[in-house]
Amino acid sequence: MLYRKNVGRTEAIARALAGALLIAAGLWWLRTSPWGWAALATGATALATGWIGFCPACALLGRRSIE
Repeated sequence: MLYRKNVGRTEAIARALAGALLIAAGLWWLRTSPWGWAALATGATALATGWIGFCPACALLGRRSIE
């Protein structure tokens, strides 16, 4: 493994769900607003960090939600 997980199971599930919702909202907003791209990027990041269980920003700050 190239990384050590720093996102706990509950937080990973929450990130994945929030990411999926943001991606859906971003796809909807792309029709009417440039904010759709921001929602897509944020959602993809949240979904990826939830799926992988590693957050680079948390690693930089020394934060771990794993017990």
